[in-house]
Amino acid sequence: MSKFVIPEGRAFECIFPIKQPNSPTPMDLTGASGTFTMSTIGKGSCIVLDKIPMTVYDALNGKFKLSLTTEQTTGLVSSEAFEEDGYPLSATYKVLLEINQSEYGQIFANIPQVYIYDSGSTCPAT
Repeated sequence: MSKFVIPEGRAFECIFPIKQPNSPTPMDLTGASGTFTMSTIGKGSCIVLDKIPMTVYDALNGKFKLSLTTEQTTGLVSSEAFEEDGYPLSATYKVLLEINQSEYGQIFANIPQVYIYDSGSTCPAT
């Protein structure tokens, strides 16, 4: 499983494939909506990006697109050290995807570990 990495201080885009519950079949996202919420990990968890709208990228193949601006990623905190695999040593955020689709209703998906790297330096994993 790959790690979810966002560069600090740079525009970022990501495509999220959404599958039907308990199936490898893509969910039809025609008319669907979705949001992206990111919060810090830990006891004093706080939201840093709240309900950023995602756009339907490919409805019939179940794909949402998230676009974050430079302003939205500026100030995200990264780990100071890197692991041998080139990724930041520890995750600093978590994500909740909220999807509203006519057939299945409201669906939630979690990304429990989001890694940030300082875009002023080279991320060894890229």
